[in-house]
Amino acid sequence: MDSGVGCDEIGHLEDYKYYMTEDMQRDAGLCIDGRAYFLVTPADNESGVLGVPGSEGWENELTYGRRFDLLSGTSELRKDKGYFGVKFDDMVKGSLETFRANGNKNVGYRNSELNGADFLRDAEHMDLGIAGFYRLPVCSHTEAHKNWNDDNRDVSSQNYPCNS
Repeated sequence: MDSGVGCDEIGHLEDYKYYMTEDMQRDAGLCIDGRAYFLVTPADNESGVLGVPGSEGWENELTYGRRFDLLSGTSELRKDKGYFGVKFDDMVKGSLETFRANGNKNVGYRNSELNGADFLRDAEHMDLGIAGFYRLPVCSHTEAHKNWNDDNRDVSSQNYPCNS
């Protein structure tokens, strides 16, 4: 998710308080080219539907609307060596590079560097943050939250919640 703001805002984004805690901003955030990005997923249970201020079940300002969660395994990916070589930074950077290579669209991308025996032999030493290796959808926080908060949301979209 593209925050649309600078890296120094991670953990302090006032607009995010309704669907992402400050701790989660820090845990899910990454700075790329001076801009803050978050690796998150829509909450996958009823606790993700948290209510409206004043409604029954509303707890506090952090429980307004639907929230985002950390992807399962994020803490393992954040470790120095990642998880079996898969690293948080590579996933975010690679997905962003794929998005950019596709003209800022969430569509498939073929990178000739990822084909053949040379890639398989050298994968351990390659920069896995290159375009085409990871294809996680990228969109603004506004789009992601709007789609997640829409009762008629299309969860079947391949790029949900980044449906454009």
